[in-house]
Amino acid sequence: MNTSNKSLKEIIDKLMISEYVNDYSLLSNIIKPAIGIRHSQQKKISKLGGNPFFPPNFDMCDYVDESLIFLCQISVEEYRLYDEYNYLPSDSILYFYVNKDLGYPIKKEDYKVFCLSVNKDSLEEQTNYAKKIEELYINFFTHYNFPSYQSYEMVELEQEGIDLDEEIEEIQEFINDYNKISLGCEGSQLFGNPQALQGTVTFHWALKSLDLNYQLSEDELNRLKEVEKEFVLLLQVDLSELSFVDSFGDGIFYFGIRKKDLLNKEFSKVQL
Repeated sequence: MNTSNKSLKEIIDKLMISEYVNDYSLLSNIIKPAIGIRHSQQKKISKLGGNPFFPPNFDMCDYVDESLIFLCQISVEEYRLYDEYNYLPSDSILYFYVNKDLGYPIKKEDYKVFCLSVNKDSLEEQTNYAKKIEELYINFFTHYNFPSYQSYEMVELEQEGIDLDEEIEEIQEFINDYNKISLGCEGSQLFGNPQALQGTVTFHWALKSLDLNYQLSEDELNRLKEVEKEFVLLLQVDLSELSFVDSFGDGIFYFGIRKKDLLNKEFSKVQL
């Protein structure tokens, strides 16, 4: 972790200790480091929309169905400076594709995520498909956030009679101000706590991974709660701040994966 990363964490810790000393251990257990995403005027490998860049002689048809369009590519090397997880090697690039006519229920064939190990100097632009999203290059920054209000972490605290809503709101507002993040949007990020528009997303990731419906037996619900804790946020894309409304409508993409599958690069198991 670089000096700027440490200084932000130190600032947050100092704030929590000085203002909320009695709840410090609880707050520090649920806050997570994330990698924030911002627009960049500088051309980079990491970007949303436009055309993807692949190694020479790469056949995209082996990976992606023609009905899907390119959403974004993320270079691990470009975000490594802000990475506290080190899930993937630095030469990796993550690619995300989605169905332009995405609707509910979301089906497995509506999206595709895969990862390639590449030599960045040999990448070539792929222009086979005409469907495009506006190209936006992106920067990364160190960020921290708390779970959403209906996440399993918050539900467990509530069951113990613990209410941290006021403290979380004040600390998160401080962090967002520090990072110059608009408080009116959930924002785009890698890893960390997903910032759900409504409730929680980990529940739905687990539900889909187990191929269950919403009519759950007690045994199924208990199993789901355990699997829910295995998921991590891979990527969150806030469409409202990225000018993709014409393509997808106003909302947020949440790509989740179990930690063990992420470490094994089993991206076929990503849930959207």
